[in-house]
Amino acid sequence: MPNALVANSVSFNRSRFSADLEQKYDNNLHSWAFVSARVYFSDLHGRVWKILSEYPDVVAPAADLGANQPVGTAVALLAEGPRDTSVPNVFVTSGADRRASGPFRNFNLLDDGTDFSITTTGSTTDDGVTTFQPVVKRFARTFDQGDPEVNCGYPTEAVFRGTIQPTSALSCSVPLEGGLCPGDSLAAVFFGGTRLSVPNTKFAPPTPLACGSGQYPCRSQFDSILYAQSVLTGGAAYDLNAAGDDAYRIFRDSRIAAISFQEDPDPGRGGSRFVADEGLMKGVPKPPPPPGIPPSATTATANVIFSREPGRPAPSVNYGSTVCQ
Repeated sequence: MPNALVANSVSFNRSRFSADLEQKYDNNLHSWAFVSARVYFSDLHGRVWKILSEYPDVVAPAADLGANQPVGTAVALLAEGPRDTSVPNVFVTSGADRRASGPFRNFNLLDDGTDFSITTTGSTTDDGVTTFQPVVKRFARTFDQGDPEVNCGYPTEAVFRGTIQPTSALSCSVPLEGGLCPGDSLAAVFFGGTRLSVPNTKFAPPTPLACGSGQYPCRSQFDSILYAQSVLTGGAAYDLNAAGDDAYRIFRDSRIAAISFQEDPDPGRGGSRFVADEGLMKGVPKPPPPPGIPPSATTATANVIFSREPGRPAPSVNYGSTVCQ
């Protein structure tokens, strides 16, 4: 299968991705005070690569997720450890290539190497994921499917695909004080995926003839799934469901295009909000402008001609003439 790099690369900057909330909100440090030390990107063959700023002409393998795990979205990063010597968690989601059938997965890789050594020291394969030391696998989780809204017994089903770039977040175990965290920093990663279910498939939307006889109404449906997982364990970071698995939630008839965190512009509060973007206009649209005045049945228009008159600047206008009719 032909290969391609279709997702953006992501650079690791210790200040930008710091997992230390007390240092992250240090008002005296610019968010890009550190030079980006490493760059990560993936391909449609399910491989993750890295480049060190010290060796920009060398591309090193980080992981092989499997040939059936194409990656078509950018990775996400989050630093771990003291800021000055921190190493990145690399979050990857697969499935953004219609040539692959799935099921697809979400991954967390830890690059425990240094900024000055590009050498790999061997490989390890675990749960179908091969990592190249010093990169190790933290966790891998296959996209869940959920239950159909109406079970009509259709064997064919669409699978969730990792079409959304993951995003990472930090929270404090206690309320912030002056923008600083006096407690423990809690790290979470959010993954997202979408699926398109066409009529006569397992997760197609229910209709009056969904499980009966007759002509099936032609209606497709996009669904989206969101995960909130602990960076360290892959377990549920928040309770996203009233019952069942707390790590994920499925949104019916919804196609989420992007997820992100928007930081509070007030550094004293240091908060942020999770945003799931469906690419839709929200709110009540403004009413259209009032219509213009319709034309009357007859329109009276004065005809004009140019004429020269003694003692007056030329040209002057003489209204009411029939010459132009």
